[in-house]
Amino acid sequence: VQDICEVILLLTMGQRSTAVTRLTNGMFVIPQEISPAPLYDGVVVSCVETGTGADNGSTVAGVQWYCQSQYLRVMRWKLVGAGQTGPERTYTGFGMQGAALAGFVAVSGWADRMPVGPFAAYSDFIAPRFSLCALGAALLHRARTGEGQYIDLSQVEAAIHFLEPEILDYTVNGRIAGLRGTDSDRACPHGVHRTAGTERFMAIAAETAAHWRALRDTLPTLAAFAGDAYDSLAVRIGARASLEAAVAEACATEDAFVLAERLRRAGVPAYAVLRATDLDRDAQLQHRQFFVELDHPRIGPNRYDGPVTIFSATPHEPRHAGPTIGQHTEHVLRDHLGYTDDEIVELAANGALT
Repeated sequence: VQDICEVILLLTMGQRSTAVTRLTNGMFVIPQEISPAPLYDGVVVSCVETGTGADNGSTVAGVQWYCQSQYLRVMRWKLVGAGQTGPERTYTGFGMQGAALAGFVAVSGWADRMPVGPFAAYSDFIAPRFSLCALGAALLHRARTGEGQYIDLSQVEAAIHFLEPEILDYTVNGRIAGLRGTDSDRACPHGVHRTAGTERFMAIAAETAAHWRALRDTLPTLAAFAGDAYDSLAVRIGARASLEAAVAEACATEDAFVLAERLRRAGVPAYAVLRATDLDRDAQLQHRQFFVELDHPRIGPNRYDGPVTIFSATPHEPRHAGPTIGQHTEHVLRDHLGYTDDEIVELAANGALT
């Protein structure tokens, strides 16, 4: 199932897959003996493990030695829920729990309802950006000294950085952030409103006086809010309920795509809320050539998400679809770990390759 799961395929585009196991007779796929052979470079990544450091000090000590060995210049990269040490080290490292522990669930939702939390495994999307910085620093250190690093990063701690305004507001002013729906301190009106059609919505935000004036001039239901006073964001926030109701009334009978286009042309930040089936024909994504077609060994040609960042000097895109389990085992063993064909056959015969 993992071979053809859409989410897994999106996450593993361009990657290689090896499938190995540890045998009771002590056979490992990583070279069994440390010797003054050519240095082995690599990054060993663990993403969903619970912490073990405080329970088994020899485990961490062994991994640190392994990473800093003069013969194995390896990065051991632990990206887990709450880190490898401390009283919460055994918490399961999934992004849903990470988002809750970091505080995002408590501020995501409407005041008169249960919290809904952010979309999906939110801390999963944040933590890799922090860990890439750490990995880059570790690679620079290795280039200068020849030593690897043991990187222990907590998803929860990394994610908390994205709540800094709320944390500072509490620290300085004593205010506890709560459930606010789509209300914003930086824009008003600011929300998602139902439009004509079945389950169609559009998002609108008026941050500046120019945004507000363009929105008011475009939507007839806002005519009652004339005058320069509403150029002030503070004044608009004070009349938030009335403004949002007027915007909702205007949107209710309009086509989301037509109205969004009209508002954007007038200078208002607005966009139709897209369904998955809308993405393939979205003008912005088409312009950036976001989707790429790749051939998967089991499901055939399919369209996948391309890179979200475009580098002028180093353009890149996925070279192949997400691999099937173990698809590149032989290639990695031979071309990257230096195993001969006879050694690979021996590993397979002993059940080390799964």
